Amino acid sequence: LDVLAPSGGVHPYGGRAEMWTTDNYQTSGSVNPESCGGCPSDNYRYYSNFGKTSGASPEVASIAALLKSFMPGLTPAQVRQRLTTSAIDLGDAGPDSLYGYGRVDAYRALTEWGTIMGNVTWRPEDTADSTRYISGDLTIAPGDTLTIMPGTIIKIANDDDLRSGSDTLRVEINVEGVLIVDGTIGNPVVFESWHPQGTDDWVGIYFDSTSSGGSLDRCRISRAEIAVDSYAPLELTNTTIDSCSYAGVVSRKGGALIHGCQLSLPGDIGIRVDEDEVTVRSTTVDGALMHGISAYAGSSLAIRGSILTNSDTGLYVEGTASADVDSSSFFYQNDTGVHFYDAGTASTIRSCGITWNSSGGVLCDASSSPRIVSNIFAHNGGAIYCSNSSSPTIESNQIQSAGNAITVTSSSSPDVGHKPKTGSQSSGDNSIAHAVKYISNSTGASISAQNNCWNVNGTPPCSPAASKFVGTVDYTEPKCCSFPVFSHGEGEPDFGEGFIFQLPGDASPERKKPSVTGLFGILPNPFNPQTTIRYSLASQTRVEIAIYDVAGRLVQVLANETQVVGQHSLVWKGTDRRGSPVASGIYFVRMIAAGEVFTRKMVLLK
Repeated sequence: LDVLAPSGGVHPYGGRAEMWTTDNYQTSGSVNPESCGGCPSDNYRYYSNFGKTSGASPEVASIAALLKSFMPGLTPAQVRQRLTTSAIDLGDAGPDSLYGYGRVDAYRALTEWGTIMGNVTWRPEDTADSTRYISGDLTIAPGDTLTIMPGTIIKIANDDDLRSGSDTLRVEINVEGVLIVDGTIGNPVVFESWHPQGTDDWVGIYFDSTSSGGSLDRCRISRAEIAVDSYAPLELTNTTIDSCSYAGVVSRKGGALIHGCQLSLPGDIGIRVDEDEVTVRSTTVDGALMHGISAYAGSSLAIRGSILTNSDTGLYVEGTASADVDSSSFFYQNDTGVHFYDAGTASTIRSCGITWNSSGGVLCDASSSPRIVSNIFAHNGGAIYCSNSSSPTIESNQIQSAGNAITVTSSSSPDVGHKPKTGSQSSGDNSIAHAVKYISNSTGASISAQNNCWNVNGTPPCSPAASKFVGTVDYTEPKCCSFPVFSHGEGEPDFGEGFIFQLPGDASPERKKPSVTGLFGILPNPFNPQTTIRYSLASQTRVEIAIYDVAGRLVQVLANETQVVGQHSLVWKGTDRRGSPVASGIYFVRMIAAGEVFTRKMVLLK
């Protein structure tokens, strides 16, 4: 005995099935059925019971046929294996003489769950609809490899059929061996919810510490708690992650390369690094509720040519973690662009654009001492904040700010340039213009700020007015200088023709300005009862602007039409598509225009 069917019944080997019959009738009021030829009109047909092999065989044969129709490539041996391994175990654990492997289960036979052993390849042509359905926790065994080929779709159930693993309610994909995902531009590999509900429909892809790691290229991962959580070597390239509840990627051990990826609404954190070495290149993180990228104690993080936007904090670096940010990375429209908290001298942010961050560009906090070198600051609430005994080195930056250029509080002592330039002392050479205050110093101690360029474009007088400094500041030897005049309008920030950006997907850096197509302001924010959304278009194009709630559900469509070049604005009155007021909370406005997607967070407070 291998398997049994149907379910339930009296007989221990499989019970009885109720089958429709054509020759048995029951007379009204009669207890027992009786056969008859020309039965009276008050008689009706009824269900008859039968069981054992006669009832089991057609059900098992039907499930075998269903398997073969869905996965045409299965051999008879593989059909048999799926029937036995997916059966619901009855009696003693494992196969036994009374129940075999257990009762057949068509749902589980058609879906993936349990442990993958050996080297297995999933191809789209292996199934009738290019899709693999996962209904329970799936584990890749140690030493074995699962390879997923281009065009394969993996749909994950919202409920863990096995009730197993660390989360007994949601499905987990556990990699104890190796996972290789090999999509292409035209045929990516997709991991998505079977029936999308929210931002944590399933747990995610988990690389165990025993795993040899893996590589994921050209794939999309949606609606997981953590899309990729890794204790093993990981290479994640050209991948899209969206609509997660906690994080897009968490790298904890083994090292990771994240290149050419797009993380949109990734949850609280886009990329989190815990005691690991991670390189992020040409990657965009858009719409994280807390941090676009965060690095914690013992971590080493390198960021090159990436964009962090529309998050509470673009980059957060804490404790003994070090972050090396270079090659024209872009911190744009966050609340705070970069936050160093108790981070040492190993961290550097160099040659980056830090713009339109509403609270501030760079915050140095709790004894942090990073190097801030050769960046462009424009239109931030304040360019650089130094608080709680921090001592950053601030050198060769071009600074314009909607607030103060440099704010110094709480025993902080930034190095903004020494006189004379000797030894390891920094040279200053910052160009500071248009800020409300060049330096605001409330520490009581003198701040040295020689060798910087005050004012703009050599327009006399070169010496800054005393009102541009607050507190004790040594700004001897002021200089005139010429550098690009930044735009004061609500449109794009002007970084000057000499600034180099490398955007995701660029083969090599080239001199360019950022596109003027984009979302450029939500005022007021937070708001009640309505707010104005401002945006601009570089060319005439079709524009779609919609509001989503924090779970990724569509709330309201504000625009879906072709619009002309220039600056535009729309008012959202805090209502849904039916015109009903929505509840207080976090919402996201998403604009699709000219092949680009822009997202910003806003808060409705009632």
